[in-house]
Amino acid sequence: MHFIVPENLIRAHSGVIDTAISAIAEGGEKRIPLPNVNPEHFTWYVGWHYSGRLFILLPGRVPAGEHGHEVTEIQELTRWTF
Repeated sequence: MHFIVPENLIRAHSGVIDTAISAIAEGGEKRIPLPNVNPEHFTWYVGWHYSGRLFILLPGRVPAGEHGHEVTEIQELTRWTF
């Protein structure tokens, strides 16, 4: 899986990635492999930097029809994302 993230955003929030980008030769491709990172978790991480909020849906956490059910959480998620 590949992610395209604005360099200034990711460098400002990750010393590890900032160091990795700094090590790339001038004019080199700024692609950093993260083999031990779960893509879903990285998606959450990047989303947190864009929105300032961390919102994780947990399927099956609350029975259908009760407050906090996934449908309600998805509706709430759409309020906080663009």
